[in-house]
Amino acid sequence: MESPNLVQEVRDWWSRTNAYLAIPYLDTQHLWLARLILQMEHALKQAQDEDFQKLYLEFLGQAKRYAQRHFRVEEELMGKFHYPALSSHQKRHQNFIAALDNLSQRNFRKENIFVLYRFLRQWITTHILKEDRHFASFFARRRLSINEFFEWYSRKEGNELSREEKEFYREVLGDMHHIVDLKPERVEEVRKIFTSLRLELKVPIIDIQHLWLIKLVVDLDYSLKERGQVRNELFSAILMDLFRYVKEHFYAEECLMEALSYEAFKEHQDKHRQFVKNLEIQYKIFGDALQERLGVTLLKDLRSWLYTHIALDDRRLGRYIQEHREKSALVSKKLLQDKKITLRPAQIALYKAVKEQLALPKT
Repeated sequence: MESPNLVQEVRDWWSRTNAYLAIPYLDTQHLWLARLILQMEHALKQAQDEDFQKLYLEFLGQAKRYAQRHFRVEEELMGKFHYPALSSHQKRHQNFIAALDNLSQRNFRKENIFVLYRFLRQWITTHILKEDRHFASFFARRRLSINEFFEWYSRKEGNELSREEKEFYREVLGDMHHIVDLKPERVEEVRKIFTSLRLELKVPIIDIQHLWLIKLVVDLDYSLKERGQVRNELFSAILMDLFRYVKEHFYAEECLMEALSYEAFKEHQDKHRQFVKNLEIQYKIFGDALQERLGVTLLKDLRSWLYTHIALDDRRLGRYIQEHREKSALVSKKLLQDKKITLRPAQIALYKAVKEQLALPKT
């Protein structure tokens, strides 16, 4: 069992930076690196002069072992799914290993351990929070299912996550695979949009996801008021979450429509596909170089989607589902049981927070 203080510090870092990739195997390894860095920080504050060389060798060894295991799985994953920036990502990994090798070859001096500490801190705030998000967004945008890859990869000798890594992941995140900061004022804004546009369909499995989209719109609006790196990090996280949301929500709606033989299924599905196509076009045009411009355009498009598709097309779907209430309840339950549809704990938490302000149907 880890120190409660260390667990809380890592949890605070995770929430503050929104380091979540929605790839549990990699998220577990990233948490482990955050743990290593914070352990170094604590050790350096308490160490005596005679302790530094031992600590340096210990942490340098841990960093090397981490890099070897973590880079191997990332590169195999990117290669498997033909990630276009694989070679540049590999180069970053090679530079990281070379830097650690360079440190290990130096004659020991006390400042070496501080160099190592600063190097790891810089890595986790640049590479993981920026470059790793790029490939996570790549998978989300293309709706690639990577679970089977990790199941296969973990069965290979030496690739399974250690018991300690899994336990730390559970300690930090508990049952919440994504920590979400539900500020009361944000929940209030979500509720106002939800009620003013009359977006409630009285279909919990869909309402829960629609509320999450409204939250992304609210968060995006706030992110554009920030500056510099803070704004870029917030926007990158929101964009990645949006691609994941689109994949999950459109699949959920289409499963329901197909199972209920909804007469406008094809028309509705075509609008989903056009939305995804437009989103990918905008991302391709603007990319990361013009994040603010992309953010403004995206905010406009998402608001339009709320006013038109959800307020009109989804309301029509909602009425159809209500007319087939008994069958839709059975279909929804089966889809959830078979894990064909997933409702994230954070989405349910938002739904419950809104229900405190608004009388919504029980889930």
